[in-house]
Amino acid sequence: MRAINRGEGISVREASKQFGIPRRTLRNHISSGSTEKRLGRKPLLSDEEERLLVDRIARFANIGLPLTAKMIRCCIFEYFEKNNRQHPFTSNLAGEKWFRLFLNRHPQLCHRKAQAMNPARAQKLNRFIVNDHFTKLEQAIVDLDLFDKPDRIFNLDEKGCRLSLHHQQRVIALKGNK
Repeated sequence: MRAINRGEGISVREASKQFGIPRRTLRNHISSGSTEKRLGRKPLLSDEEERLLVDRIARFANIGLPLTAKMIRCCIFEYFEKNNRQHPFTSNLAGEKWFRLFLNRHPQLCHRKAQAMNPARAQKLNRFIVNDHFTKLEQAIVDLDLFDKPDRIFNLDEKGCRLSLHHQQRVIALKGNK
């Protein structure tokens, strides 16, 4: 295929004889236009959709709200349902096998045990924690281009929000990040 596509002056018939591949097989590959072949069925999400999902998982982990596998599986199921796309999932969750294969396709993601935060420590006002918070907030505003869109920034009271995990859960995060 490469010899024919590179324009080295080799015809389909010559390539068939030289490499021992049937001419019809070579013609089918040339007419399909696709040089990249994958075994098995096609992934449910496109490469671009998977890249966006990885970016979203990383963003949540970076702001201190890492997602569990179950949360991600639930979101994927809802995504397929809302967009009326065919999927093999049942029980309102994307399958465990799908998720395992997703992690295999994206080795930059890994399972981690989230650190349980001591409630006494969480109540203390710490200069480093506050500075880190505002640094991340500023970075989020820059990343999302919100400087001239203050109506898209919301302030919430922490009452009712899950600020810490009371027991260690396995979460998904980028490798090398804490």
